[in-house]
Amino acid sequence: MIFQKITLSILILILCVSCIRTPNSPETSDFIIGENGVFILCEGLWGSDNASISRLDLMNGIIINQYFRRANPELRIGDTASDIEIKGDTVFVSVSTSSTIEVFNKINGKSIGRIFLPQNSMPRDIVVINDTTAYVTLLFKNQVAIFNPKTLTYEGETIDVGPFPEGATRLGNYLYVANSGYGDFFHNAPKAGSLSIVDINSSKEFKNIFCGKNLIEVVANSKYNRIYAAYYNLPSLPDSLGGIVEIDASTHQITRQWRTRPTDLTLSPSLDTLYFLQGNTDAISGVFFIQLNKSFAQIEPKTINKNPNSIWYSLSISPDASLVLVGNAKRFTSNGELLIFKNNFDSIPIKTYSIGVNPNKIIFF
Repeated sequence: MIFQKITLSILILILCVSCIRTPNSPETSDFIIGENGVFILCEGLWGSDNASISRLDLMNGIIINQYFRRANPELRIGDTASDIEIKGDTVFVSVSTSSTIEVFNKINGKSIGRIFLPQNSMPRDIVVINDTTAYVTLLFKNQVAIFNPKTLTYEGETIDVGPFPEGATRLGNYLYVANSGYGDFFHNAPKAGSLSIVDINSSKEFKNIFCGKNLIEVVANSKYNRIYAAYYNLPSLPDSLGGIVEIDASTHQITRQWRTRPTDLTLSPSLDTLYFLQGNTDAISGVFFIQLNKSFAQIEPKTINKNPNSIWYSLSISPDASLVLVGNAKRFTSNGELLIFKNNFDSIPIKTYSIGVNPNKIIFF
């Protein structure tokens, strides 16, 4: 999201960012642990090394900020956390500027280890396939790296995709990777704005589908065997819309499209509804949705952001579909908020929590 605002001159400074130290054994800490809850990943400010994780217990309403740091006082997540994925009791966090994947226990927050990726590779989205195979997109390498989530090792194996890959997902035997072209910088490069389709069995790209300029996100819908990809269009064209593209995963053909300013595509638990955050289009922003089981599905508003000083940055739907959780980045420079709404058309949150800087991912477990 905010990477689109970084200039090429600033990118050079990444070469000078020092590595974070290897973790020591985590210390004990006395705070709530358990098998269920919500993790809120806060990416922090680029270059400030202040990424953090908050953990919310919905049953008692208790939130723990700096959860990872409190569970592991000698450690820090690193600089600019991008994605969080859970496999069993293990949590994986990609840390872009630090070029690492932080791994910890879901139940108690204790560090399990750290995976080191090529320096300045800028890891983004993680997709865990099974106990021994996982993928992470490498924004600055135009590749997807393959790592072992059980042994926490990366042996240098990669898959070539398009320019500046961001989001990724898996459906069946295929990995789908969104090639952004990095906004305005490389939008005319071959495969920019396309969706790379990678055969998991052969670890090779066999097809790519152009979706739209600045393709960032992609989610898989196993119920309808569809892929949904969001393109943002170019930052230099602030008045132009991006859109959402629906792709049939059997034929790999585009079936439907919607024009909007989408971010943070999120499927309902039933997989019948696609939720997303819509940017400031005609002064309207907030949570919107598309009822996918309708033949002529249209974009509809769910919860409107009525605060001009709020920038809604992340989105999640509770497993029972009763709640909508929104990460409010405010103006990107201070601590954000977690807003909890009933899943109706009310624009007033039922609960607000103070969390870390730039909450970019919300995941239930």
